[in-house]
Amino acid sequence: MSALREAMFRTRLRSCVLAAAACAASFAGVDRPRDPWVMRGAVDGVESAVTLALHAELWVSYDARWCSLHGAWSGRGSAERSVDVPAARRLDGADGAVWWLVQHGEARLVEARWLGYVLRDGQATLRYEMRCGDARMLVEETPELVRPADLADDPSAIAPWVRADMLGLRRTFHATGVPDGAQLCLTLSDRVRGGVVVQELADLIEEPCEGEGCRRWSARMPLVGAEAWNELIYFFAAPDRVRARK
Repeated sequence: MSALREAMFRTRLRSCVLAAAACAASFAGVDRPRDPWVMRGAVDGVESAVTLALHAELWVSYDARWCSLHGAWSGRGSAERSVDVPAARRLDGADGAVWWLVQHGEARLVEARWLGYVLRDGQATLRYEMRCGDARMLVEETPELVRPADLADDPSAIAPWVRADMLGLRRTFHATGVPDGAQLCLTLSDRVRGGVVVQELADLIEEPCEGEGCRRWSARMPLVGAEAWNELIYFFAAPDRVRARK
């Protein structure tokens, strides 16, 4: 892996945490592209999809069966099947189970259950229950659009390849109930048209895939401790640089 690519995945976000927390307070007045902006309904054949219209340039969908990110795109095309609107695809997520508990050197599949979402200060926080043996854990995830300028005056301070005209999808995780000495892990297997910066990540495998600027990558994002926290941000190319899918 090149030094630049390694920096893309290994860059720490600690220097940006306070800036991200500060801008989060401003979302109460954000102009979402539709009302309601959180929707249930089929997306790309996924009947249990939950779609969030975060911004006119960034829509995301989750698969409630697995409590996982299904995809992200610009525009509304694949979220409203009755409307044929081209949408630039930005990310394709994993298909299937993604949550595991690593304990005593053993990785066990977690039973993930969708608990819905709550609206707080203009943002949607998704809630998941995790069960594995006697362990009962709660995970809350808040997805939101973020721009490099929200995090740093100089975008290259985030990562050398980040540009001011990029759009970011920030996923912030908080977990409670993770057993002592264990890791609750989100297994990531994504096709991303852009790059990623992350707070904590392990077991990274990254390779190019078909499509302009597309990278396929897999990794493990751990949540550790009684009050666990982690965060990752996908940065996508500016809208006019992403081709609308046919």
